[in-house]
Amino acid sequence: MILFANRPGSVIALRGVGAPATIQSFAQVHVEPLISYRLHRSIITSIAISQQANAQFMHTLGSMVYIYAFGDRIGTMKLGGLSFPETCHDRPDAENVVGNGSLEPMLAWFEQHKVNRRQRPVRITIGRQTTLEGFVTAFTAQITSAENRLAEWSLELATLPQE
Repeated sequence: MILFANRPGSVIALRGVGAPATIQSFAQVHVEPLISYRLHRSIITSIAISQQANAQFMHTLGSMVYIYAFGDRIGTMKLGGLSFPETCHDRPDAENVVGNGSLEPMLAWFEQHKVNRRQRPVRITIGRQTTLEGFVTAFTAQITSAENRLAEWSLELATLPQE
């Protein structure tokens, strides 16, 4: 069977061709407002989180150390993903996708939800119970495979301290 013979960068769904399998990642990530394959031709492939307590350490004579804790500092989060230039051929809603390039839908998402356009924070749920809120500060993207028209992107967020 030959797949993608003359449509580089396209994505198709194969039904009943292989053995069933379950793929589980370390955590399921859900972003509000939604980033989805159906709307943005994109998938989230990585997440990085950095959080830090706000504390000051004072060293005194006699090896005494005083610790002053002031709560938490603002954190950072980086979401990474891949964007595809086309949707599955058998999708009836393929015309709902923004733009016709692999980067356009995610660039449009960033423009709509970046910190200077959106008053409320974006919500990122990791797994089932951990939700972080933050503001989108940066978008970076590059075409990683010109032949297949695949793009790799990352979003940076400043995350609010959890209560």
